[in-house]
Amino acid sequence: MNVRLAVSCLAMGTILMLSGCASMNDMIAGDPWQAYEGPAQPRNNVAIIKTSGMRDYFSEAYIFRINDRAVEKIGGYIDTLPGHYTLEVSVTQRLGGPGSLLGTLSEKRARGTIDLDAEPGRTYIVDGRVADGKALLWIEDEKTQQVVAGTRP
Repeated sequence: MNVRLAVSCLAMGTILMLSGCASMNDMIAGDPWQAYEGPAQPRNNVAIIKTSGMRDYFSEAYIFRINDRAVEKIGGYIDTLPGHYTLEVSVTQRLGGPGSLLGTLSEKRARGTIDLDAEPGRTYIVDGRVADGKALLWIEDEKTQQVVAGTRP
């Protein structure tokens, strides 16, 4: 195969892959899901909870319940009022996969809970890993990158 053609094909494949990821990210993120009743509140009155979701292909954490209420939009952003929340989180951790020297994709999955004391005007990111069949969860303040709940492994 011609080297120029191979490089061109590789570049086109990379562009298509990245545009697909961006589109998927937009589709999952989109508008925030409101986890409280009533009209939308101004940004400085709410806390935003993000999931690690599409941030890292090899490990994804998604919130599926907040205080025993099912989350109606998996992934993306969740608007909450300030207060204490118990988050039920599903974590998928991948090993191998496309382009990997390991070849075949394998996954580990686990679910767990973590508590968050949400403050107004702050944005949090829920993340996790799977170890020994259990979800290891933590929550970071997006601005400071400090862990505010759980323990990062």
